[in-house]
Amino acid sequence: MNRPDIRFGAVTIDCAPHQTRQMIDFYCKLLDLTLENQEDELGPFPYLDGNGFNITLQPEEGYQPPTWPSLERGQQMHLDLMVHDIPEAVAYALEIGATESKEQYSKNWHIMLDPAGHPFCFCKITD
Repeated sequence: MNRPDIRFGAVTIDCAPHQTRQMIDFYCKLLDLTLENQEDELGPFPYLDGNGFNITLQPEEGYQPPTWPSLERGQQMHLDLMVHDIPEAVAYALEIGATESKEQYSKNWHIMLDPAGHPFCFCKITD
C-alpha cells in the first residue's frame, strides 16, 4: 500500500477561556505566527499559522494547568524550540509573558512555561 498524503496540521494547546487572548499574543510573538481565524464550525478555536508550523488553541472550561515537574498532571505537552542564544531567547520570552521553570536539567536547553503553564524548551543549536 502506498503511503497516503498525511501532513502535519497543528499542535493543539489547551488553555482556560480567559487565557485565550494572552496565549494568542504570546505564541504569535514568540514564534512569529499569524492569527488566521478565531472560529470554525466547532466553535472558537484560534488557529495560528506559521507557514508549516501551526498552533490551534483550545479554550476549555475547567482547564487545569500542568503540574510539571510533579506527576500529578504532568507536562501534558511541550515544544522544543531551537535557538542560537538561549539567554537572549529566555529574556524575550519573559518579556512577552513566559516564566522560567524552577527545574533546569542542562546547559544545552532551558525550560520555560507559557502563560497557561505548558512547558517549552529553548534548545541550543549546535553548529
